[in-house]
Amino acid sequence: MPKFPSELSSPWWPALLGAQPSVGMWMSTRQMPVAGLQPSVSPYNDFNLGDHVGDDLGRVQAHREAVQKHCQAQPVWLQQVHGNRVVRLSHGPDATVQVDGQPLQGQPQADGAFTTEPGLVCTVMVADCLPVLLAAPEGRGVAALHAG
Repeated sequence: MPKFPSELSSPWWPALLGAQPSVGMWMSTRQMPVAGLQPSVSPYNDFNLGDHVGDDLGRVQAHREAVQKHCQAQPVWLQQVHGNRVVRLSHGPDATVQVDGQPLQGQPQADGAFTTEPGLVCTVMVADCLPVLLAAPEGRGVAALHAG
């Protein structure tokens, strides 16, 4: 499994939520050195997670798989549109990921996601915009929003 730098991969939300070990937060940068991964090439450089910018999709997918392994949960990547749609992530009866109660198909067009279920990762990508991360008391739910 790729090794993430320890100083960038320690979740800090548990301390804020009364030591709820099931809730975590993690951020990356494109310049993040990740041992064992083939970096994207210029102009995308290093640890690119964006599949919409023209980077080699195989490398982007490998980077996203590394995030999934690191989080030990299923990230749901959004097709962000600078809008106001937020989707609910859940598990279907057959353990598949659902978006707003429907089976996940591709990347949902939205700028935020929330869940109350363990094993799912709400993701947003930002460049010149801001990520807004929310957590309900006692870790009952989390959300990630793209603001910008």
